[in-house]
Amino acid sequence: MVVHAGSINRDHVHSGVDPPSLSVSRAVQHLKGPSSHKLLSEFRILRKRYWGHHLWARIRHT
Repeated sequence: MVVHAGSINRDHVHSGVDPPSLSVSRAVQHLKGPSSHKLLSEFRILRKRYWGHHLWARIRHT
């Protein structure tokens, strides 16, 4: 997957990716997987904080 253009706002992201036939869910999967692995391997505090949880999922505490 190649990202040609992108814009990040507070609550959403716009991006142009190749191949255009790639589904939105598959494109997001390709972006979130490697980025979470890189963040967790570089920043120990994130690894400690999110141990046993998903980095990109919201956790609601009630």
